[in-house]
Amino acid sequence: MKLMIVDDESTTMNGLKRHVNWQRCGVDDLHAEGNPYVAVEACEAFRPDIILSDIRMTGMNGIEMCSLIRQQLPDVQLVFLSGYSDKEYLKAAISLLAVEYVEKPVNIPELEAAIIKAVARVRMLKETTGISEEETLLARFQKALGQRDLQQMRELADAVLDYLEKHPSTSRARKIYYRFGCLLTSALRPEDSPHKRSETVMAALQSEVTLEGMASWFSDTVEMLYAPAESSDYSTPVAQVLQLVSEHITTENLSVQWLAERIYLTPAYLSTLFKQETGLLLSQYIVDQRMEMAKRILLNPRITIAQAARRVGYMDIKHFTKVFKKATGVTPNGFRRERTL
Repeated sequence: MKLMIVDDESTTMNGLKRHVNWQRCGVDDLHAEGNPYVAVEACEAFRPDIILSDIRMTGMNGIEMCSLIRQQLPDVQLVFLSGYSDKEYLKAAISLLAVEYVEKPVNIPELEAAIIKAVARVRMLKETTGISEEETLLARFQKALGQRDLQQMRELADAVLDYLEKHPSTSRARKIYYRFGCLLTSALRPEDSPHKRSETVMAALQSEVTLEGMASWFSDTVEMLYAPAESSDYSTPVAQVLQLVSEHITTENLSVQWLAERIYLTPAYLSTLFKQETGLLLSQYIVDQRMEMAKRILLNPRITIAQAARRVGYMDIKHFTKVFKKATGVTPNGFRRERTL
């Protein structure tokens, strides 16, 4: 919690710095200025949560100074120090919603109670404002997800990072990115239970220990799922599927389900997207790619039918023969004979 003391009487200011138990009051960053004009400028860099100011000062009184500071920092909390003759300023202090108005000579326990009250008000405002901002960002991201609006998602990812940089806390960052991650997995894998979605996001975030790492994970995930692939006529998910099929053609359990799990989409949604962009059924595309590779392999007479079947992901030779015949009109042996005549 940041507090700035402003008093043009150096004796008073130094006494406050020495005798108030700032740590017990909840203040961990203290700054002092003896000139109200300099204090207004200093607030731009220091950005205090609380101003503790004398009312009567040379050149500018505390009310005028705090009115200017409030233009920069509308939520800054104010505690005024005043002499008995300063009662005419009380109404003005009330209009600025000052936390307290402590009379001089200062009673330290009374002043500490006023500062503790101001600290509590700052924390309450930050918590309320933080929750409101987080919920607004979440609602906007959920809407962008539903519209598949990549540009809006990118802007919101930046907005989340900006918000967290203003409220630095690793635990808060993890909590917020967890909620955003769950929104992503909920949209992309609605058939998963909430528990499973939660585990997926937690596992992804577990390895990230910094705000920058969590922000990169979130932005990269959005880009991977929604950005068009570079140098490709296809979206990133479809381009990834084409690459995965090519790289894992020998995998026995290569399927729509297997592919969907690796790019965090539902099988139904992935199949629909693939059909929209390629005009092909994904399940049939997998079979077609396997059969094309099988035909090339069968041209080598040294490779047995069983070996050819395994090389394209079929461990059951009978099933391979059935699928091959359906695709080509001939058995693997028949295909080989035709090509070697």
